[in-house]
Amino acid sequence: MEKREHFSKLGHVLVAAGSAVGLGNIWKFPTLAGQNGGGIFILFYLFFVLVVGVPLILGESTIGRYAQKGPVDAYHNIAAECGQKGFSLKFWTFLGFTGAFANFIILCYYSVIAGWILQYCIKVLLVPLNEMDMALFGASISSYVTPIVYALVFLAVTIYIDVKGITAGVEKCSKFLMPLLIVLLIVCAVCSLSLPGSIEGVKYMLIPNTNNAVNAGSMGYVALAALGQCFFSLSLGTGQMITLGSYLGKDSKLASQSYGIPAVDTGVALLAGFVTLPAVFAVASVTGIDPTSQTGPGMLMYALPQSLYAAFGSTFGTIIAFLMFLLVCFAALTSTTSMVTVTASYLEEYKHVEHRKATIGIGLGVAVVSVICSLSNTPLLDSITFGGMNIQDSLDWFISNLLMPFGAFFMCVFIGYIWKAQNAIKEITNDGTVKFSWATGFKWIMMVVDPLIILVVFLSGIGILKF
Repeated sequence: MEKREHFSKLGHVLVAAGSAVGLGNIWKFPTLAGQNGGGIFILFYLFFVLVVGVPLILGESTIGRYAQKGPVDAYHNIAAECGQKGFSLKFWTFLGFTGAFANFIILCYYSVIAGWILQYCIKVLLVPLNEMDMALFGASISSYVTPIVYALVFLAVTIYIDVKGITAGVEKCSKFLMPLLIVLLIVCAVCSLSLPGSIEGVKYMLIPNTNNAVNAGSMGYVALAALGQCFFSLSLGTGQMITLGSYLGKDSKLASQSYGIPAVDTGVALLAGFVTLPAVFAVASVTGIDPTSQTGPGMLMYALPQSLYAAFGSTFGTIIAFLMFLLVCFAALTSTTSMVTVTASYLEEYKHVEHRKATIGIGLGVAVVSVICSLSNTPLLDSITFGGMNIQDSLDWFISNLLMPFGAFFMCVFIGYIWKAQNAIKEITNDGTVKFSWATGFKWIMMVVDPLIILVVFLSGIGILKF
């Protein structure tokens, strides 16, 4: 049997953080913060990262390192060790499969959105910044051919990196891209904060204001939005951390390395907020438009280019805008390479397909579905809807509201009641040789606290609970 590759300590943190850092941080986090009261949303988000994000990342990583397998074999092998048979054993194996499936589906629509960003890297060099508006964005994504070409180019780069393997491909890529991403974010944040009127965006983002939450809907609505973003941003319930944890050596320190993942992820999200929201408010100070009306998904394509033009003029503004879109592409790439790794682990370990063939096969499958997702934004397929959403948005809803909470909920159940929390703690402490100060808290969080929180998210996602 081929020996399993192992990450270096820094490599694991950067790859795992890179898998979490992506469009959810750079695009979705500032959007949701803008739409859900700013400071209040961020306060809720930080709370849920600590209470839900850290324990679930640690739990998934522990399962992966113990089993030294991806999610399908990890759940199957540990469940079998614990005496699970028949339907129960099949269920836990199926739980692992849902993680691989979720990553495949996310890749399909994620590649399309990443293709939009890649397209804008070129567009800012060809179109004057002051002409980049929402009409241009709408035309860009509703074209029949161009978005597909960019999505497939982005996907091809992802597959090329993954074909090289864990250490030579995914880890090497993350070690280069993650530091560069953070540097570019800091540069763009400094530029945004230097804009006239940007301080109002900083206040909106950092100062909790209950009136903003009420305007967004209610405190409960904002809290659920923050919790949902915590799930999406940290890739909880998709088996990513199980897979990445399986490439850790047995002498690694699980707890301390797991803490670095949400820390980097949250830091990048906050930096992205400092890039986007001050720019949105700066544009509002020039145009007189209510800034909260500019916080939709397209604001990255409109508010920032416009504000950079107003502050720095055409030439320097174009350079900063190019760097901004480039860093979003980098963020997306660090996520998609990990998504391919999870799906490939299913084909390699459970179906015994060679790594290169598994990776390329996944790429071809994703390419087909990505084309369908892209065309769902055009007149050709936009009439096909589910609950009022097109194909691409429906897949996003299915993963975010059903599969991710499902995977996270039963992961907690698995650790708390099947494998038993004390066995997970034994793995975390390397058989008692490494200190784990909140072991008792981890046990109760896995068994009671997080399952209840996840259940609330799920029931809210499918419309049963409303706040």
